[in-house]
Amino acid sequence: RRVALSTEPSPPRRAAVREPATAEPNNGAAQKKAPLSRPRTGLTKREANLLRQCLQYPHLILQVNQQLIRHEQPAIHLEDFAAIEDRQIISLIYERTDQMPVVTIEELCDSLDDVLAKRIEQIMVLPPAPESDLSRLPEQLAKSVLDWRTDKVHRQVSELQQLLIELPAQPEHAERRAQLYRRINELHTSRQGMSKAKDAMTGSGQRRAEQAGE
Repeated sequence: RRVALSTEPSPPRRAAVREPATAEPNNGAAQKKAPLSRPRTGLTKREANLLRQCLQYPHLILQVNQQLIRHEQPAIHLEDFAAIEDRQIISLIYERTDQMPVVTIEELCDSLDDVLAKRIEQIMVLPPAPESDLSRLPEQLAKSVLDWRTDKVHRQVSELQQLLIELPAQPEHAERRAQLYRRINELHTSRQGMSKAKDAMTGSGQRRAEQAGE
């Protein structure tokens, strides 16, 4: 059966998961593995931070989704993540929210292939949020999700606008041009909704801080 995660100590795991990769003879397809994604700056750094916090706190993902849905934004989904292994990790995070028994991160990594296990190990190097910040963490992460979604929309709009520039002006391309304009308008509408949601979250956060200071 499937199991959920915890960060409690566990017995030592297999050395193969901990040891750095070493050069081995190429004796067939089994030696060929996809390159390992690493936490990077910008958008993917925000993605890695979300995964790190949700691995630390099992039900945090549900609380982040509550914040997003409250402001009419979609819950976190696989397409929010650029790397394939990060999509696999968010699936594991969703699975663990209602499953028992709880297993440790190390035990989880022992059950995964080396690429995914090492990706989790890289993510776990990032610092966890302190428990004193847990009340604010769902909203902070929801805003982070909206930030990276907004970045993706900016990039998509730029790509579509470039396609419009390159599209020939002949009448036979009119339908394609109309499709591109419709998609750009959809993205602009989506971006406006994300901006409105972030503004609302910022406002509610400020009100809570003011109330706490009274």
